[in-house]
Amino acid sequence: MDSFTKYQAHVQLQGQKNTRWLSHDDYLSRQHIAELDGLRSIAVALVITCHLHEKMWGFLHGQFGVTIFFVLSGYLITRLMLGEEFKTGHLNIPSFYIRRTFRIFPLYFFVLGIYTLLILGFRSWPDKVLEFHHSLPYLVTYFQEIPFWRHVGAAPPFYQSWSLGIEEKFYICFPVLMIAVTRSERNARLVVVALCISGSALYEVFFSVRSIYHTKDYGSILLGVLVAMLLSNAKLYRAFIGLAGLLSSLAFVVALIAQFHIAPYSKPPYGEMSYAVAAAVLIGCFASSQGLAYGVLSWRPFVFIGKLSYGIYLVHILCLNLVEHFAKPGRGRGVGILAYAGTLSASTGVAYLLHLSLEVPMIRLGRYLSRRAFPPKHQTDPASAYSLEDRHNIMDSITPRASA
Repeated sequence: MDSFTKYQAHVQLQGQKNTRWLSHDDYLSRQHIAELDGLRSIAVALVITCHLHEKMWGFLHGQFGVTIFFVLSGYLITRLMLGEEFKTGHLNIPSFYIRRTFRIFPLYFFVLGIYTLLILGFRSWPDKVLEFHHSLPYLVTYFQEIPFWRHVGAAPPFYQSWSLGIEEKFYICFPVLMIAVTRSERNARLVVVALCISGSALYEVFFSVRSIYHTKDYGSILLGVLVAMLLSNAKLYRAFIGLAGLLSSLAFVVALIAQFHIAPYSKPPYGEMSYAVAAAVLIGCFASSQGLAYGVLSWRPFVFIGKLSYGIYLVHILCLNLVEHFAKPGRGRGVGILAYAGTLSASTGVAYLLHLSLEVPMIRLGRYLSRRAFPPKHQTDPASAYSLEDRHNIMDSITPRASA
């Protein structure tokens, strides 16, 4: 481990001294976990580095930002569902699908429409017309990961949306699992999720080299699911808190080693899998404590960017192409830093405008329609079942992973 990694681990250990671990009731009552917004801002900032053409950013292995998105999505969706189940005694799956649809689809298809207009309409990138034409059916039907995994050479346009295809399939299938394995069978849920994670890891280790479809990202999402389920149980929560100091330090060191010393997309993907485990542990620690991480990750600029991360993720390559037209790659570190800052700033500005003009109205419409079609029942606070989802506008994921 190099001196930088040792220093970062030392900072993490020092932070443990100032950490206050929450009681289980306090953990369950948290409606807005600002640290997770801050963590999402770090994830999208990492993703931008791996798409810049300036090679100076390669040491960060920004692809791991996608892994953070996946784990966060699994954790937050499961926490939301368990909270609704606790308050109402059941899960309203159609209502969930309505809210997710209005949360994800409007902005996604708006940005896809911009890509279609620029490439097929204005022919802004003539060399990408054929590739985009072949990818479009997958982009429209939310199988974005297929053209991304199949490509050889330059990635297809709008390829960063591949992670959304993964998350959408999770959103469709996971509620069915929650219904099939009922609340009274909580241990069975844990076993099923653990088996799915194990199956995903084994498939990647033994078959990923020859496969055209990959499961490791579903495993990352399910790690977030597992943490949320474990922490919802009072006894398991107390056991986790008892080991959290040690676990968070180990997870921080593993994440740093993977971040700076293990290349993503290795075959088998040991780096991504170990990073996902570390991220899941750290998310559990952030959500169940207040300390150094709370002070840093809940910093308002981090939270602001985190709340816009879905929009930033969708538009950042368009913004990157514009910025690199002026700050061309290969002109030194100064220009590379300028290109990064310009891309992040432009993406944040565009995402903010889209957030106000499109995301917020569509989210509100989805909430209205879901409540109209399925009025809340047996719930003391009708707004509370929606508050976590509304405050944590998950991109998801997700959740990401080089030009138009």
